[in-house]
Amino acid sequence: MSPEASARWDDHTKKLVAATVGKGLDAANLALLEHMAISRGLDPLNNELYAIPKGNRATFITSINGMLKVVAAQLDGVDVIFYDAEANSTPVWLPKAPPAACAVTVYRRGCSRGFTSAARFDDYKGSNLWQKMPSTMIRKVALAAALRLGFSDLLGGLYAQEEMDQAGFTRPEASSPAPKSEKKVTKADPEEGQKMAAAQNAIKEAFAGKEVETEMKEAPSVSTPEPVKTETVPAVDAKVSDDLPERTDLKGAIGALYKQARLSGLTVDGWSTLEKQCGGEITSSSAAKALPALKNEEKVAHLNAGRTTTGVAI
Repeated sequence: MSPEASARWDDHTKKLVAATVGKGLDAANLALLEHMAISRGLDPLNNELYAIPKGNRATFITSINGMLKVVAAQLDGVDVIFYDAEANSTPVWLPKAPPAACAVTVYRRGCSRGFTSAARFDDYKGSNLWQKMPSTMIRKVALAAALRLGFSDLLGGLYAQEEMDQAGFTRPEASSPAPKSEKKVTKADPEEGQKMAAAQNAIKEAFAGKEVETEMKEAPSVSTPEPVKTETVPAVDAKVSDDLPERTDLKGAIGALYKQARLSGLTVDGWSTLEKQCGGEITSSSAAKALPALKNEEKVAHLNAGRTTTGVAI
């Protein structure tokens, strides 16, 4: 194992991952997610890797860009061929109807032959994106399979989201701040009020310095007080999970778009929606076109709500 792979996340990163992209994972699978992320050089907080619980073991999902990032140093080229129902081939798919299949060959440095994988459209078609961009989606599936075939030592155990659509896998949603309820002003008995205050102070002292205390629920009636219930959560500011993390690796038009997204208050889910609107991945061209939209508060709100900039649900 390389020195980088032997590193470990600090406590803050572990808590942040557990509260966002690692929601629903037990301790063992959280540890496995940490190992996968470090050993493959992928950052879950930058949407490069996440895990979906299934039984006792999680399935680890990345993007095509994540796979290409892992193998970039050894990748020596990619060939793509689309096929129609009569097995006629073309490197670029132009018809409006979906292609019947796609074959992708990847080349690895030092290998005399390429690694080819093919995928039939009918085997994978799933979400709305498959109807809007059928050639793009089937190409990603074939590319992911070819990359895993040629770079099994680097990509073993990793799957692209597009491969999992037909299985009904969905990405876990990041946690968001709970809405604050409006407090009703009622006349309370002074003695009951003193008891409630004493109970609250006792709880705060018991948990001071250990975990963050959630807001206590009001008793339904001061005349029939119920035992005070408290709930503790990991010491992570829930708002952090919504905000886009700072990134220095994005340059050019994509970097400018990401910077504007953070300034405009675009959330992690909003950025994911924008990626879907741009065809599954943001390029320099699509970034330049999307930049004006992120200066519009209404369009940013649409993205954060899981809709396109025009308000159409994705």
